[in-house]
Amino acid sequence: MRYLRNSGYCTLQTAVRAAAILLTLVAALGATVRAPATASAQTPSTDRDALVALYRATDGANWTNNTSWLSQAPLDEWHGVTTDSTGRVSGLHLTENELHGAIPPELGALANLEAVDLSDNQLHGAIPPELGNLANLEVLGLSYNQLHGAIPPEFGALANLEVLSLSDNQLGGVIPPELGRLANLEWLDLSENQFSAAIPPELGGLANLAGVDLSDNQLHGAIPPELATLASLEVLDLSVNQLSGSIPPELGALANLELLDLSGNQFSGTIPPELGALAKLELLDLSGNQLSAAIPSELGNLAKLEVVDLSDNQLSGAIPPELGRLGNLEWLDLSENQFSAAIPPELGDLTNLELVRLGGGNPFTGCIPEALRAIPDSDLDELGLPFCGIGVGSTIEGPTPTAISEKAALIALYHATDGANWTNNTNWLSGAPIDEWHGVTAHSRSHGRSRGGLGGYLSVDVSATGPVTQLWLGDNQLRGAIPLELGRLTNLGVLDLSTNQLQGEIPPVLGRLSDLQWLLLAGNHLTGAIPPELDSLSNLVRLDLSDNLLRGTIPSELGNLTNLGSLTLSGNQLSGAIPADLGRLANLEILQLADNLLRGSIPPELGGLARLRWLVLSGNQLGGSIPSEVSSLAHLRSLWLHENQLSGAIPPALGNLLNLRSLWLSYNQLSGSIPSELSNLAHLRSLGLHENQLSGAIPPALGNLLNLRSLWLSYNQLSGSIPSELSNLAHLRSLGLSGNRLSGSIPSELSSLVNLRLLGLGENQLSGEIPPALGNLPNLRSLGLSDNQLHGVIPPELDRLDNLTSLTLGGSNQFTGCIPEGLRDVEDNDLAEIGLPFCGTN
Repeated sequence: MRYLRNSGYCTLQTAVRAAAILLTLVAALGATVRAPATASAQTPSTDRDALVALYRATDGANWTNNTSWLSQAPLDEWHGVTTDSTGRVSGLHLTENELHGAIPPELGALANLEAVDLSDNQLHGAIPPELGNLANLEVLGLSYNQLHGAIPPEFGALANLEVLSLSDNQLGGVIPPELGRLANLEWLDLSENQFSAAIPPELGGLANLAGVDLSDNQLHGAIPPELATLASLEVLDLSVNQLSGSIPPELGALANLELLDLSGNQFSGTIPPELGALAKLELLDLSGNQLSAAIPSELGNLAKLEVVDLSDNQLSGAIPPELGRLGNLEWLDLSENQFSAAIPPELGDLTNLELVRLGGGNPFTGCIPEALRAIPDSDLDELGLPFCGIGVGSTIEGPTPTAISEKAALIALYHATDGANWTNNTNWLSGAPIDEWHGVTAHSRSHGRSRGGLGGYLSVDVSATGPVTQLWLGDNQLRGAIPLELGRLTNLGVLDLSTNQLQGEIPPVLGRLSDLQWLLLAGNHLTGAIPPELDSLSNLVRLDLSDNLLRGTIPSELGNLTNLGSLTLSGNQLSGAIPADLGRLANLEILQLADNLLRGSIPPELGGLARLRWLVLSGNQLGGSIPSEVSSLAHLRSLWLHENQLSGAIPPALGNLLNLRSLWLSYNQLSGSIPSELSNLAHLRSLGLHENQLSGAIPPALGNLLNLRSLWLSYNQLSGSIPSELSNLAHLRSLGLSGNRLSGSIPSELSSLVNLRLLGLGENQLSGEIPPALGNLPNLRSLGLSDNQLHGVIPPELDRLDNLTSLTLGGSNQFTGCIPEGLRDVEDNDLAEIGLPFCGTN
């Protein structure tokens, strides 16, 4: 999000919170596009034609990866394409793949499409209104392209849409009020476009909305008070627009809000004291407005706040001493206002503070609390006040050998990575201060009047620029190797070189950057091993080396990074075992090691990661059993262990993971019964256990998982009857039970699952007749009952399934009578195998 990069906020918590919602949604939806296709599924020509149209419209011959496209291979072998159990295209993921051209309207014919992500390409032209025909669509990602025109109002028909991300394009016009019809929408990102007019009040009707980012547009007018009704909202970013009026006090009712960014607008009036009721708020940015009067003391109630930026306003009076109660605060910027009186000594109680800005014309009196002297990033020397009880502090001016050395390191980076052809190389190698070089942030060492990137002041002389603290050059077309000279940037806190075309090995010299908090090298072509020297980065909180060509083992030394909160090594060629030493990373919240060549067992020591929220180990060659210690991860939201070689039983203790949203254990060799204890997972949205060797009955207690949207148990050895209790799963969209040994009749109670889209019961030993009540499933698109022992007539009530696109009834079933005439029009069917006439024909 905008404020994470441009403002330099670099705590793990703010970054993770901004991305966590989207990650969780995609995790929950992933199951619905990964079910195995049945052998008899035939992809209709319309799907293939639509993909061919996309290929030709976007210069497919020059895509980065076009494996199998236009070949006769099954569509799910085409790069980026996934299909459902009927063979229909259900997912299209072509991010960062050099697509050039316009989005063809033919994509609107992919009737079963649930997730499409074409972000980070070079698509241009308008968004086809035909995409509004995709009734099954849940995720639409078109961000980071060159699309222009308006959002089609037809998008208001996407009733199942949960994620809409159109950021970083050239879209304009008004935000369609029709988006207010998207009752299931949870994430809306329209940032960095050219939208104008007012924010439509209809967005206040999106009761499930968790995140809204409309930043960096040209929106004007007031904030609609209707937004205060979004009870699920966690992120609200309206920054860098032309919004005006007062900040609605009604926003204080957003009890779940964690991030509120209204900076860079024209808001006036006072800061509503009602914002002091936002008990979960972690980031508050109201900078760059015209707010006046005093800071309300009620903000001192926001115990979870980590970032407060109220700079560049007209605030006055005294700083409330109540701000000293914000024990988690790491960033406080009150510069460029009209504060007077003394700095409250209570600010010295903010022991976690890493940055403070109080300068820029605030006429403070008295002295500076002594405890603030130790803050590593401040502008306190500009205030002209002594520290309390000490005397006037000295300032630092003039060129230093370090500044000269760091400039040389940046020049070496420029030359080593083809800087002349970067996407953005503004001011590089010029005489401008290095803080004005694109992507570079540096501390100030002067009292000059040139505003710095972190709110301080810089002189116009580059020699007076302090040490480089952040380097943001992600997605900037860097080519070549990472130069050893970067080891000179010893004050660096953020190094982001991700999503480029860097080659060669990761230099071990990066282990010297002792202040580094973020090291982001993902999405390059880096080779070689992960340097064990990185274990010296004791302040590191985020390490992302994913999607490279790294080989070798994961260094056990990474277990020394005790401040690490996020470790992402997915999408490489790493081998060997997962080091048990990773279990020492007590602050870890994200561990992603998916899609490598890892072997051995899952270390039980990972069960000691008390803060872990995402454990993603899928797509490896891990064996052995699932350690019961994983059940100790009380904060875990996603557990992905699919596509490995795990064996043994599913630990019943996994039922203790009460915060789990997604449990994905499919494509392993797990055996034994399904533990009924899984029914304790009240927040679970997706459960994937298919393609294992599980046996025994389906626990009726799974009917207690009232938030479940997808349940995949297919292709195991399950026996017994289908529990009627599954009819309690009112939100269920996919129920896959095919390829087992289930017997008995089909429960008519399943007809109460009105949100069901896929019902797969084929290849079992089910008997009796098809319940006529199945005709009451209005959203059903796929019904698979083939290869059972069903008999009797095919219920005419199935004619009512108007959305049905796939129907399999053949195989070993023994139906009598005739086939209801309305089923003739189902696009994919095996009715010819049944040997019965259509009703009404001779």
